[in-house]
Amino acid sequence: MFSQTCFGHFLKVKQLVYSAQILSHLVMRITEVRGYKRNDKVLFEICGKLVSFSIEDTALIMDLRCDGDTNEKLWKTKESKHIDLTYFADNNILKRQSIKIVFDFVSAQNDEDRVKVALLYLLASGLLTNSHGVHLPRFYVDLVDDLESFNKYPQGKLLWDEMSEQIRLCAGNEVKKEKRVNHYNMFPMV
Repeated sequence: MFSQTCFGHFLKVKQLVYSAQILSHLVMRITEVRGYKRNDKVLFEICGKLVSFSIEDTALIMDLRCDGDTNEKLWKTKESKHIDLTYFADNNILKRQSIKIVFDFVSAQNDEDRVKVALLYLLASGLLTNSHGVHLPRFYVDLVDDLESFNKYPQGKLLWDEMSEQIRLCAGNEVKKEKRVNHYNMFPMV
């Protein structure tokens, strides 16, 4: 059932390789160029050449929907709120660890609920952030109750918006730092 969702293709990924050195190298080479919209792409100057990373690149790499609006008010969610009421009613704040506890608790006999909680856990632990302290907005708990809407939601655009903002924030911090010790705990998928 998970393989039928918008994240199903991630089941085919054997291992994600991450290099802090490459990421640090790129962040130190971020640049701004007149004429480019800031949210359009991130530009890096490497060996005297401009190299861009855009939302189209994110769509190509992640194979997630990158078109559409991520404004939560535009997305209708089911009235039932089954997942929220059944598993998260006592949690005002949704952190990665609380979602993992629920995932471990959900009965294997209830495959649909287990898949929905797994989708929330994937969002909270990799796609939106990898920081332990970040809260998952309750909007996603409501959205996941309707898998059809969840699968249509532009997760790739959301990932791009978060990732490009974090790259720029880290680049700004690099300029201010005297020591070159980098912590990228806010990058999604890192």
